[in-house]
Amino acid sequence: MKFDINKINIIRITQGLSITQLAEKSQLSKATISRILGEKTNARANNIGKIAKALDVGIEQITVSDES
Repeated sequence: MKFDINKINIIRITQGLSITQLAEKSQLSKATISRILGEKTNARANNIGKIAKALDVGIEQITVSDES
């Protein structure tokens, strides 16, 4: 399972959240959020959960299946 960066950004922007605000709500560092959204790192499962909770969405709404 991996993040769908586009979905995260759409939800974040729709909710009026900056990257800094998302970092605060998810209790992750701004650098971690920036690396994830910049696709410079793979997110760990616990970080996926923290971001989903901060955005008030289910994990399935911000991830894509690894299966093709």
